[in-house]
Amino acid sequence: MQICALCLAIVLLSSLFVRHWYGLLLGIASVLFAAHAMFMLGTFARAPAPDAVTALRLLSINIFDDAAGDAALKQTIEEADADVLVMTTTGSLVGRRDLMRQSYPFRVGCDDSNNSRCSVMLLARRPLSDIRFQQLSPVGSELIAATLSIEGRRVRVFATRLSKTWFDTFHSFELFNITRILRATNEPVLLAGDFSAPVIVADMRWFLGNNRLSSVYPEPATWPAWLGPLGVSNDHVFFKAPLSVLSVNRTDRTGRSGYVSLISNIAIKLK
Repeated sequence: MQICALCLAIVLLSSLFVRHWYGLLLGIASVLFAAHAMFMLGTFARAPAPDAVTALRLLSINIFDDAAGDAALKQTIEEADADVLVMTTTGSLVGRRDLMRQSYPFRVGCDDSNNSRCSVMLLARRPLSDIRFQQLSPVGSELIAATLSIEGRRVRVFATRLSKTWFDTFHSFELFNITRILRATNEPVLLAGDFSAPVIVADMRWFLGNNRLSSVYPEPATWPAWLGPLGVSNDHVFFKAPLSVLSVNRTDRTGRSGYVSLISNIAIKLK
């Protein structure tokens, strides 16, 4: 959405200096393209139910630079004061498997010190049960699933990191594997992590539509991290009723610390 608005502004400014009819035509076309893109980004957005109550705070951190310091990460985590923490990386989280262990004693991922491919961790202050860990594709993308209790209801929480969409079909293959797992899930679903693509991409739209997942709109831009609001939203928080997401906000300082962090307020409809 931000990129479309920027392109629109550039075209409209150009039309002021290039006095030709095609300048106006390009401006109108840009408005139409921007409006269509904004509509597609908001297709799966769902507002919370009026009687939904705030029940959970979720912090998701995507580390894109292995040099990111633990001190900065700890500060971000402490300031967020979240109930559940999802951590993803393009490298390995093995060296951070003990991060914030006292504050988040219930955790999944990187438990095996020989698992150098650990790219996802799920940490919680509440007990986790029915834990499942799965490789989604040969390139090492992973999915963690666990059940926790929210306001007396069992909720299935998923954390994942998917491969890039650039050169192959691994991304679609991974989404298909997650779909198979979601279809066997009876509890309300909360799914967070680095999807390496915005919801406007074709396989993401197929994934959300087929699994009846919802999102918030607008989502914070997270890639490239240094572009701030002019980037695209690759990190998401998806959900199914009776869950809803009240807000998702970016808390890092434009990725200068080597990671992107999002804090989400999760609500649940009790009846």
